[in-house]
Amino acid sequence: MKIRLYYPAFDPRYAEQHNIDPKLRIQGTDLTIPSGMLSGLVTEKVALTDFDPETGRLVDGPDVIPPAKGRKMHRLSVTREDLKQSSKTVAAIQTLCFGTVMRTIDLLEDEKVLGRKIKWGFDGEQLFVVPRAGFRANAFYHRRSHSVQFLLVADQGPPSGGAGDDQLGRYTALSPDIVAHETAHAIVDGIAPDLYSASTPQSLALHEAVADLTALIVSLETRNFVTHILDKNDGALDVSAIGAIAEEIGALSHKKTQDGKSHAHGLRNLSNDLALPDENGEVPKGMIRVNSTEPHKLSEVLSGAMFSFFVANFNELQKQQREQGIEEYSGSGYSVAVANRWMTTVLYRALDYLPPGEISFSDFARAMLAADEAHFPSSLSSDEIRNRLTNELNRRNIRTGTQRISQPDLTGEDLELFDSSQNDWRVYDFVNRYKSLFRIPDNTPFRVHDPQVANRALFVASDKHEIEMTQSKAARHAMVDSLAEDADFLEPEKRNEETVRELILKVSWKKKETLRVHGRDRDFWFMYGTTVAFDMDRRIVTLQVTTNSDGRDASEDIASQPRQRKARADLIGRWMQNDRIELSSVPGASPYMLERDGAFELCNMAQRLHMTKGSDVGLPRWV
Repeated sequence: MKIRLYYPAFDPRYAEQHNIDPKLRIQGTDLTIPSGMLSGLVTEKVALTDFDPETGRLVDGPDVIPPAKGRKMHRLSVTREDLKQSSKTVAAIQTLCFGTVMRTIDLLEDEKVLGRKIKWGFDGEQLFVVPRAGFRANAFYHRRSHSVQFLLVADQGPPSGGAGDDQLGRYTALSPDIVAHETAHAIVDGIAPDLYSASTPQSLALHEAVADLTALIVSLETRNFVTHILDKNDGALDVSAIGAIAEEIGALSHKKTQDGKSHAHGLRNLSNDLALPDENGEVPKGMIRVNSTEPHKLSEVLSGAMFSFFVANFNELQKQQREQGIEEYSGSGYSVAVANRWMTTVLYRALDYLPPGEISFSDFARAMLAADEAHFPSSLSSDEIRNRLTNELNRRNIRTGTQRISQPDLTGEDLELFDSSQNDWRVYDFVNRYKSLFRIPDNTPFRVHDPQVANRALFVASDKHEIEMTQSKAARHAMVDSLAEDADFLEPEKRNEETVRELILKVSWKKKETLRVHGRDRDFWFMYGTTVAFDMDRRIVTLQVTTNSDGRDASEDIASQPRQRKARADLIGRWMQNDRIELSSVPGASPYMLERDGAFELCNMAQRLHMTKGSDVGLPRWV
């Protein structure tokens, strides 16, 4: 089934302040949904669940209209014209929120990124999208209820008090940054579910950084947004505009100016110079030290590094094209697309390669570099580009260390056996025979996670003619103004890609650690592990990433080393002191710890990762 959905191209505050043409504020996206979509916005993987925030009554979503005779495209009962007239009717809020969720998932399942369908981190098939979940300047992913929930700020009276069908208030569901961010939390939980209960501050900050970067990724794949950004400076990037996350909600926490207005500020800004302190408490010259272990603030170090990596790659691509005689604007759209793809692919494939359990930024950095080296041909990701990523990470005091791959002889192994659900004993037998490859400590029970098989796309840079023909200003604006304005942002041709089949195997083990927490010594169980990836056709190991720190230098700052153990102890102690962790004997929704086999095990730590970090706008009196 093919269907046209819609999502906002801009944050509402940004669109208002820059007088964006109403026809450009809405972006269309054409999706193929093999299992189909039912009226009410229900698919096999995602379902709209909307409640009237004043009455709590369940509200139906838009209808799905079959294609007209001779056509293949399904449409919604809410038209593009309806959305241009008003994006704040109930049906518009439902449609645009759901469209952003589906667009985000589609981008990340693509063979250029994950190359496989997403599995959720909960025991269920559907993610519920709740666009009007209550009154707060906040939004969150909630694993136990299988949902992403978007709240609203009722600062103008009851939502139903608007003129006509319009709703009053500010809706986090209408911010594409916020919706993509929370959808990313759900996706990351499916890719790396053990992160949800990790207690290392950098593990939780990784969740936040990837979510913020996903908001950026979706923006850079939104043609109307990219066209506006490139038009502003004739092909140059406006880093302040693309680096700000969720301007409308962010503005609520900033003081008003003398004219009584609160101008747009992002909740966070990816364009920054934040860095971790080193062992001596120092940061490189020109950088700003981040002492906090609060996950939202800490996340800006990693997201800032990846944003700078994207900008540096964009600038380098522009330079290369100028040397080929391609004018600044003509190459700019292509440079955005390629630089964004590099960032997206390295970021999300690194998540796929991340070992289970506790993670440091340095562990993730090694996974990114391994992903880059394993999957980009030298014509695109040369040593120079890899060095650019390494240098940016090191500039933030995120240590990358070295990757050591031992290449076993797999000639006699049938890797096809792992592409099945009927091979548990064979998987364990394989891992047991190659224990040294998986860095499993001696005399340690281990778990083998479900194998993943993905089709990974590699691609080759387009030539000068293709860049000029598809990205010139005239061509870009003709596309915006044509009937094809609902199509997605133009990408480099798929004919320049080739696909490899990859098997990903993960193993994990638990280690008991004694930490000084909240004034006393306590024993905790923490999880560590290894990921090994194989090219199924060539039968070779393409990467190995581990959090086993045996033989590693302490400067590499692996999650199992002393600095990260201390950071865990500080965070656990602070959360216990502030009653943010419950001591429980039964599973709950909030962060809790239970005693098991003589030590405490922490659960649901990521449930504290709401969109904003506690600076909620209070409930209005009428509520």
